[in-house]
Amino acid sequence: MRCFIGFRPDQNSLIALVNFQKKLKKENSFWRFVPEEKLHLTFLFLGNNVTLEDINLISEKLSQICSSYKTFEAKCVGFGAFPKDKFATVLFCGLQSENLNLLAEKIREELASLSFKDNKPFKPHITIARSSKKLNASDLVKRYSTIVWNEKNCAVDHISIFRSNPTSQGYVYEVIKNFKIV
Repeated sequence: MRCFIGFRPDQNSLIALVNFQKKLKKENSFWRFVPEEKLHLTFLFLGNNVTLEDINLISEKLSQICSSYKTFEAKCVGFGAFPKDKFATVLFCGLQSENLNLLAEKIREELASLSFKDNKPFKPHITIARSSKKLNASDLVKRYSTIVWNEKNCAVDHISIFRSNPTSQGYVYEVIKNFKIV
């Protein structure tokens, strides 16, 4: 199975993201905007060959991690592009929270012991648009880099294991298991 550990933003944040996408769509027809049901933050991509046994081991680790955290909030601020502004294939909105960074670090640290590693540094973001071609997003990033895309903070009260199922229309994300942060 192709899986990742992620977080689905609260409803208020999803609405704010969709509204920001609508604003960008008016200015940019070159981007494919991520549908609301696919908007998420990824803590760790687990790979394409995750087994049910792996899911059970990962679940034990995530249960322990979540029991040591309390619900917290992240600021909904920032906008950027990957891999570089001038040669972008992804547009994203940022989230800022020291607790979010610590949670990601803990997840990555604990799951590295199960051989699930990501060498890329964690950058808390939600992908909102993609392009199959490298596009120059410099003007967009300059214009919106400090945007507060949701006046309310986003509550981080759970993490999930997602299965990413390939279809002719792209990937469909299915939550395998949720873990509540109390």
